Amino acid sequence: MRDKPLAENKWHINKQKNLTIEWRYFNFQQSNISGLFSYVVLKTGKIGKAYSICRLYTGKKKHRILRKIKLSNVHIENNDIQFLTQSSMNFISPGTAIIRGNAHGISWDLEYTNNIKQGIPAKKYRISPLKNLSWKIYMPSASVKGIIRIENKTYRIKTDGYMDGNWGRWIGYDLVWSWLQFNSCKNRQKHFSVALGELRGFDPGIIIVIHGKERILFDKQNYNIRYQQWNKKRKPCLPEEIVISADNGEYVLRLKTKLRLADKIVEKTPFLSPDICLFEERVKCYAELFKKADGKVKLVHKCNGDGFSEYSEICGGKLKPIFSGILKIFRGKHEKRSF
Repeated sequence: MRDKPLAENKWHINKQKNLTIEWRYFNFQQSNISGLFSYVVLKTGKIGKAYSICRLYTGKKKHRILRKIKLSNVHIENNDIQFLTQSSMNFISPGTAIIRGNAHGISWDLEYTNNIKQGIPAKKYRISPLKNLSWKIYMPSASVKGIIRIENKTYRIKTDGYMDGNWGRWIGYDLVWSWLQFNSCKNRQKHFSVALGELRGFDPGIIIVIHGKERILFDKQNYNIRYQQWNKKRKPCLPEEIVISADNGEYVLRLKTKLRLADKIVEKTPFLSPDICLFEERVKCYAELFKKADGKVKLVHKCNGDGFSEYSEICGGKLKPIFSGILKIFRGKHEKRSF
């Protein structure tokens, strides 16, 4: 008999009429393969579309699936979503989700189980009086097991992963964001993970650190983020390094990322509006966590490893210069660049 899933795992877009987007995201990585999966629903009234996204990395090879699905082929019920194109996400208990899919010679059947019992409330971002976004980390650290098949090769997965989601009312060119997630887990007692999410220029972001069994929060006033080593050959321009310094009075975090590879996704927006350009990135992360006590600062964790990040920007569209100028005015105080 299935346990009754927690209400916080439910999908919101069918219950709240003013929502236009909802997204669920999973990732994992182990020595021979890593990847991410997304389930996205865009909706205005009865009009909309959905996407099932799979990106896998084996060595230097990239395997990508992006399937656009009619809303009539999408079934959402409380905590579960089923695409009638052989892709699904289901919660079988409050802390366990199963994701499955099969397309273009790639199939996956994975179970995610949350390792962190302490819940993390949703972070609400205010974009404008009529536009908003909520971001929730469902599983800051998850045990992942299952099977992935790529053509004739089978990968058995037993590693660590992550799950989050967002929902709200917004259109692509209304905002640009930065997101980062990194896991380092030698054992459960010394587990370390970082998640950063912010809408650049519109609303303060947040950094969430899991260290062992402890949850550490850094609000926007507690951290500084600097984008540097800009690659001007990319359109739009992309930072290849991010440096974060955070201090909440009790803990100090130092984090640096270096870009390994980036996949560019362009989401077309209607009419003359500029499009949204999203870079899905694999990054190398270097982290140090210090704790303050008795007037001293002690190093409590140091690690490095591979992580995932996203960086979005507006691009294309005949009105890009206008929108770009407006966004830069809003961002001026928040976004620091080094060239």
